[in-house]
Amino acid sequence: MISGNLRKIQKLTNPISIDMPEGTYAAYKKDFQSGRITVGNVCSADCFFCSQKWNPAGVIKDLKRFLTMEEVKHFTNLYLGRVTLIGGAFHTNSGEFFLHPDAAEILELLAAKNKLPSNTQIFTNGMDLTLEHIKVIKKLKLNLCLSLNTASITAREKIMGSGYGKHKNAVDSIYALDKYDVNYRVWIVPLRKSINNGDLASTIRYLKKSKVKLISLHSPGYTKYTPSVIAKELAITDKELFDFILLMKQKYNVNVDFDRYSLAAKFKNIFQMLYNLSKNGKHLNKKSKLFLCSETAKDILPLVLMKKGFHNYKIKVVKSKVFGGNIDCAGLLLVKDYISAVKEFLRIKQNGKPDVIILPSVSFDINGEDLSMTPVREIEDRCKIKLILA
Repeated sequence: MISGNLRKIQKLTNPISIDMPEGTYAAYKKDFQSGRITVGNVCSADCFFCSQKWNPAGVIKDLKRFLTMEEVKHFTNLYLGRVTLIGGAFHTNSGEFFLHPDAAEILELLAAKNKLPSNTQIFTNGMDLTLEHIKVIKKLKLNLCLSLNTASITAREKIMGSGYGKHKNAVDSIYALDKYDVNYRVWIVPLRKSINNGDLASTIRYLKKSKVKLISLHSPGYTKYTPSVIAKELAITDKELFDFILLMKQKYNVNVDFDRYSLAAKFKNIFQMLYNLSKNGKHLNKKSKLFLCSETAKDILPLVLMKKGFHNYKIKVVKSKVFGGNIDCAGLLLVKDYISAVKEFLRIKQNGKPDVIILPSVSFDINGEDLSMTPVREIEDRCKIKLILA
């Protein structure tokens, strides 16, 4: 007997039963539809800064186990078009992909179904990476993103939880990746202590001897649920990271970058978005427009709007009130955040009511729903203003 809040799915084309909470099933369905392969939220690490560790239950859907191989086949057969990312999720909490006992078989399955493009990126902490995995990655011409954080075993145990053998495996996996000439980059969450005590610099110096294509420092993110003592460790400004990266490049001549948030990348993305917008909306300039943007885009958007000849518009920066903390990228903004921003804008009388609201499509999946699976059309319904997703 299945309780009322569980969903039992049976298809003639794929006659197996999937028993999980309906909302969790919907979340996995959406991740597979968007090409994101996540196989459950079991992880071999216990990173003290991980948002999944501190988020209250229900903020993002949890399975609390791995998908079975039959369940992977179910979601793949029914919902997956082409893989865009492995080991990272949008609607579900994700764990360590290579901890799944059938990780290699899953990669072979996706490739056999012509759903796995070469150069697809896989995220891993490396703790459960085996020679078999590395050979499959090489054979399928995939890219690996190794979340190393530090090359020091002692520091890793403090940052990512105990387990000497697995941490050593993660660091040693670099030699195997080099030996089999796998295309990989290393991803590091820079911590205040790691910068101050020299550990981050030592890790970058250590990686200089490897064949790593790129060392990415990922801007630390924390939510309002993160304890303040941990938030302080993550409260590193963009300027501090840029200055540190410049120092590392000068000192060690390594390819290290600030992941995703470079000025050039932001400018290019927003310029392309506005090019598409102006190309597909010739009469848009005749309308009064409200651009909603994230904190990371606020300094770039006005420059690009001016360069592209847009006029008759206003800009409103949208704050992440649901997650809070230092969340400042559009991908984590929710419908509730956008509605709150529009209402704040309209409360100021001199602003007036715009004809259209333009907001970034990156906040929503291919079905037009945010992380909480709330449809974007709810903004239009609640605010009674036409929406354009850019």
